[in-house]
Amino acid sequence: MAVQGGRERVAICGLGLLVPGREVVDTPDRFWELLRNGEDASGPVPAWKWSNESFYDRDAARFGKTSVARGHFVAQDKMTEFDAGFFRLSPNEALTMDPQQRCALKCAVEALWDAQIDPKEYSGRKVDVVVGATHTENEDAMDKLSAASGGAAIGHERTMCPNRLSSFFNFQGRSLSVDTACSSSMQALDFAVDGLQQGKSEMGVVVGVNFLAAPYLNIALQKLGVVSPDGRCKYCDAGANGYGRGEAVVAIVLKRISDAVRDGNTIYCTIVDTMSSHDGAKDFATYPSMEAQQRLMEKIYRDNGLDPRDTQYLEANGTGTDAGDKTELAAVHAAMIHGRGSRPADMKLAVGSIKTQIGHTEGAAGACSVAKGALMLYHKEVPGSLHLSKLHPEIPLGDYGIVVPQTTLEWPSPPRDMPRRLSINSFGIGGSNTHVILEEFVHRDRPALGPAVDASQLVLPLSAHTKKALIEWVGLWVQFLKYNQARFLENSDTLKSTLQAAIHGRSHLEHRICVLGDSVNELTVNLEKALQQLRGGSVASQGSSDAGTSNLSVCTMSQGGPQVKHSNILFLFPDLASAYPLMGVGLYRDEPVFRASLDRCSAAVKSWESSLNIVDELHKQGADSSITSAPKAMVVMPALQIALTDLLRSKGIDAAGALGYSSGEVAAAYCAGALSLESAMWVAHQRSLGVRIFGQGKFEPLMLTIGLSREDATAMLRGLKLDEVTHGRICIATIDSPLGVTLSGDKPAIEIAQSWCASRKVPARVVQTGAALHSHQLTAAASELKSSLDNSGSKFSYERTKIPLFSTVTGACVSGRKLDSHYWEENLHKPVEFYAAVVAAVGSVFSADSGRS
Repeated sequence: MAVQGGRERVAICGLGLLVPGREVVDTPDRFWELLRNGEDASGPVPAWKWSNESFYDRDAARFGKTSVARGHFVAQDKMTEFDAGFFRLSPNEALTMDPQQRCALKCAVEALWDAQIDPKEYSGRKVDVVVGATHTENEDAMDKLSAASGGAAIGHERTMCPNRLSSFFNFQGRSLSVDTACSSSMQALDFAVDGLQQGKSEMGVVVGVNFLAAPYLNIALQKLGVVSPDGRCKYCDAGANGYGRGEAVVAIVLKRISDAVRDGNTIYCTIVDTMSSHDGAKDFATYPSMEAQQRLMEKIYRDNGLDPRDTQYLEANGTGTDAGDKTELAAVHAAMIHGRGSRPADMKLAVGSIKTQIGHTEGAAGACSVAKGALMLYHKEVPGSLHLSKLHPEIPLGDYGIVVPQTTLEWPSPPRDMPRRLSINSFGIGGSNTHVILEEFVHRDRPALGPAVDASQLVLPLSAHTKKALIEWVGLWVQFLKYNQARFLENSDTLKSTLQAAIHGRSHLEHRICVLGDSVNELTVNLEKALQQLRGGSVASQGSSDAGTSNLSVCTMSQGGPQVKHSNILFLFPDLASAYPLMGVGLYRDEPVFRASLDRCSAAVKSWESSLNIVDELHKQGADSSITSAPKAMVVMPALQIALTDLLRSKGIDAAGALGYSSGEVAAAYCAGALSLESAMWVAHQRSLGVRIFGQGKFEPLMLTIGLSREDATAMLRGLKLDEVTHGRICIATIDSPLGVTLSGDKPAIEIAQSWCASRKVPARVVQTGAALHSHQLTAAASELKSSLDNSGSKFSYERTKIPLFSTVTGACVSGRKLDSHYWEENLHKPVEFYAAVVAAVGSVFSADSGRS
């Protein structure tokens, strides 16, 4: 592994970005396309930023006026878009945050994913987060009085930007903000690289960010003489008259090269070294020092034992200011060319500046230059610089042995088996300088990130936190596949490694889609179809009768994936209230394991009652469906839950404990191993049969959920003083939480309780189940259930549990050997002790004492 002086080189593993462009530039591929195509990202001040007409005047000397009407802005106001829910922030808190903080969070996630790193893998570990930022223009643009809240007070502090990232990811390394003006994000990089090389951190996340929100700094900087009236950076040009401002956010993920290779991460290039310095004492605080920059360049090359003549390209600070360009190029010539022997005519040092394309992004400028350099080494091409029509008379490029390419050039292999190498130079207006040396990474013997992708079937799983974000993510992948189609056709291994990264190298979020294809062309076509259908509101699942969508699947995991044991998952099986028509139909169609299990349940029930077909009942719609009524749901719901348990087990998802609510106890007992599938369905069927035959009393049954404690509900019932002959009876049927119970019984009595709640503004909601579950109305049915189970013979048996089973009859963990006929009798008519069972389960399954994490 490449080590210089005991300091291991560092890999640039991931990039996440938002940079200016005529169209949205938010991926490394789109950024590279902008660079190599020579796109000029400058444009008029957009209306969503500020009303520039109010501040514009040709005479920039006028108070409060500027003649600058252009800049470099991220298209479509993308810097203000933010998914607060994904980052566990309330909408109000997100609004009080500086957009720079929101962008840093978003791009840091994307950079980690680009590196093929799941952020959860580094939770609680020493990861440095360093942010380079200079201005807080959004705060300047805010109405100070209306924004005077606690959230706004910290929402615009630069220190909160890295701290928010560290907090969200649970990174426990150093977390700080750096402000050295134009070199801020380069100095942030230097800090993070140093932490990795000294072993102080396992990974570094560097972010450079700059958000333009108000015209005030334009006015001040123009009066200082550093901003160009035409809003463009004209590097080395005779017409250079200041820089054009730009906004951007770039996140960079860093790891030691040995760690990145071991972990199979993306590697764009390697960082040979970084180094920073200050000009020291000088006559003018804002004037750059040629001597200081020269000393820094000479030292970094000398300390790393490198000859600067072997460096083929230098990314300059390159702002397009008269003093800056002349001073920097004189330092480059003195440090890297003069006195070191002449270069061959075809080996002049190529110099360029990204600022000619996307403007001077100030605090983010260094990170933009590093991202450009990494992509140059990765793609082996040298983009040109713009706006050089006439060479500045005081910059003798020919004498310096320097050339400024103006179009994209192929980067040929250097002689003597030397690697492609470039330098990046940066200096701040206050005299803080940083220099970085990058080299290409030679791809050799990188381990696979996960199981190999089957070349005969390409699989692309994509996911996002929301459906809207998923649509955007699928759209980006469509663009990515089209852009790289020729490369993937030429090298199938590149495509396979890309798909491996999508499968194993990023978090899988709530909203998912999976697309299949036999080739990159088919994969792209199917992904476009998926995008169209997502935008239309639906996607056909795999197995659809529509042949055109047979390779699309939504929220369905493929068979044969890695088996993962989950030691702290509690399976909770709800009662009848969660039933709805067509429930489970998609799983029955798409999942063979689910279908086989449900068919077994249905066949068992049909052998006892030929007119009851669970599968047919599931497929009924509207008025034809009776799945929401208690008698049918008592059979159908346990069958669905048993089939779902089998499906999850087939995916390698096993429960550490099981808890069932009322009728859900049947499937919970199956999950815990106390009941076989046939015994569980026999209990479910006999419960249903008993309710159908013996569950109807004098009055119509009804249930009512209310927002009272058990004690207060008991007191309320005593106070109602119901006439049993006229109103019937009522009781507490379930205890769901410290402030929530369900009442069950005769309809007249329930209606009186409902009126009592309404008069006292106590939350109350009627529950229609077709039976007064866990009340006196089911006493006879419960007694009949016990008798039936006692005489069931081989149809009903029970045994020891394999995992803890938490009972809502007792409110505690129960042995499988206790699940006799008496237990199921009590399950049908006694109160449901749900809250007590949950407390017991949480104390057991999730406690350290239980041996589970």
